[in-house]
Amino acid sequence: GGLFGEGSGRSLADDADGRGAPHGGGHAGHGGSAEPRDAGDASSLLRIDASVPIPWPRVCKTLQRWFAAEAPDAAAARPISAADFAFLARSEVLSMVDAETACVHLVRFAEKFPAYLAWVRTVSRMQFDWAQTAPLRVAGWIDRHGAVSRLQQTGPGCFLIRFSEREPWKPVICVLQDLGGGKLHMHQIAAEVQEDGSVVAPVTQAGGRVAHERFPTLDHLILRIDTAQVLHPSTLKRLEFSVGPRR
Repeated sequence: GGLFGEGSGRSLADDADGRGAPHGGGHAGHGGSAEPRDAGDASSLLRIDASVPIPWPRVCKTLQRWFAAEAPDAAAARPISAADFAFLARSEVLSMVDAETACVHLVRFAEKFPAYLAWVRTVSRMQFDWAQTAPLRVAGWIDRHGAVSRLQQTGPGCFLIRFSEREPWKPVICVLQDLGGGKLHMHQIAAEVQEDGSVVAPVTQAGGRVAHERFPTLDHLILRIDTAQVLHPSTLKRLEFSVGPRR
């Protein structure tokens, strides 16, 4: 059966280094790589015939197992949802699914896999935030239009955290702002989560200059954004985010 066979208990990560997801590599500061660079690499890594298309549901199962291996606490509390997989399947940027066959070909897999790798590594560094579901701290995979639609349900001052479709390793804080005259604008702050869990994000300094600043946690960054007041849909920021010990 190979990696994606129904009876296989192994994940992509098991075949990569014998214990967990491939380490290193990716984007934006992630170090050396074990991910496939082309269809040949992918075929070897997955141990299947490169000419055989793989049904998308089987790919989802494998990605889910791999997610659990790399970010066990986050995956136990909140596995990748059907809605997230549906978003990934239809995304023009991230989809590896052939629209006509609903299958994944290895050339496409090799092309798109590094984005998934980078995303899982980021979640593994913010497992506490991903796991919080009451209220939902991280909205997950939604596009810009979906974010605007959700924020408008509450109004100016409402914010949410989603993942960037074009740079999946970056959580994006989206805040709905009132520009006056009935005009609303969604301000977005794309952050990068470091290996130690700290967060680097652009901050507007005095005089309008923008500089990147490091925050100890995502909470510290959220509390710094004055316009962000209500976590979608209705949780006051001060009740959910804190610079004190996490509960």
